Amino acid sequence: MLRCHRLIGHIDGTIPPTTTTANNQPNPTYARWYEDDQLVLVWINLSLTEAIIPTVVNKTIALIAWDAPATVYRPFTRNLEARLEPISFENVSRLLSEEMQPQ
Repeated sequence: MLRCHRLIGHIDGTIPPTTTTANNQPNPTYARWYEDDQLVLVWINLSLTEAIIPTVVNKTIALIAWDAPATVYRPFTRNLEARLEPISFENVSRLLSEEMQPQ
């Protein structure tokens, strides 16, 4: 959805937040950026499960809301990723022998 509407940049950082002013003048691109960003933020909030919603409460920019759950759950996902990596018998044997070495 975000790609086809050219909004993916709001969560991958390629469309950074703009300022309300530029050269002490109102920034004409800010209103459009803000509208698009709020659309993405609503999409993010509507896509979350109840368990994840607390991690994005009070986030006002889509990029920050997108990154918030990852920040909270990153330690857990790293453990899961490590478990999904294939491991050979030789690696298990090496790891076990390293664990058995006196400290």
